[in-house]
Formats: sequence, structure tokens, C-alpha cells
Amino acid sequence: MRMDYLIVFLGGGVGSTCRYGVNMLSARWFGTGFPVGTLSINLFAALLMGMVVEFAFTKGNLSPHLKLLLTTGLLGGFSTFSAFALEIVELFQRGQTMAAVGYAIVSVIVGAAAVVLGMWLVRQAISVF
Repeated sequence: MRMDYLIVFLGGGVGSTCRYGVNMLSARWFGTGFPVGTLSINLFAALLMGMVVEFAFTKGNLSPHLKLLLTTGLLGGFSTFSAFALEIVELFQRGQTMAAVGYAIVSVIVGAAAVVLGMWLVRQAISVF
């Protein structure tokens, strides 16, 4: 049981560090007027989540510890709903109502589509190999 906590801790640390790096690069490249970094992170994490889960389901040979490391740890640390929620509130507070609504809609709908795409990509890759 304690090993599970260590696995989540390590994966979460790596994921959080990656999130910080992407957000810093995003702010430098695109500015801070719109949360491009968090949007990109959440959509990419959704894609990866779909891929990991589909691979684990289809192949069935992903160890429970590796699945825990990748999903709850790495992707849980990389993607963040709390930052997403805060950024929506901040957009509203700055009077950017359309940006806030658009950000919420795109994140949820495209995020779900990214999970489906990730699952489909793994199915395609598995059928080739």
C-alpha cells in the first residue's frame, strides 16, 4: 500500500514540474491574457489519458503500478482542474465573459474528444502492430 503512495508522489512531482514548464513557456510565447498553457495541458493530458487507459484495457499487460504512475501520478499532476476553474473566474473578473465561456466549453468538449481520440489512436496502433 505504501508503494502506491510513493508512485503517485513521484509521478505527481514529474507531472507538476512539466505543467509549470509548459505554463512558463506558454506565458513567454503567448502572453498571459488567455490561459493557453492550461488549455493545452488539459487537452494533451486528456489525449494521453485516453491512450493510457485504452492501452491498459486493450493490451491488459500494463502493470497496476505503471497505470497508477501514469494516470493518477503523472497525468494527475500535469493536468489540473483547480487551475482551470480559477482561470475561468479570472477571465470573468477581467470582464472577458466570452473568453471565459469559450474556454470552459472548449476545454470540456475538446477534452472529451481528446480522450476519445487517444483511445482510437491506441486501437489503430495496436491493429498495426
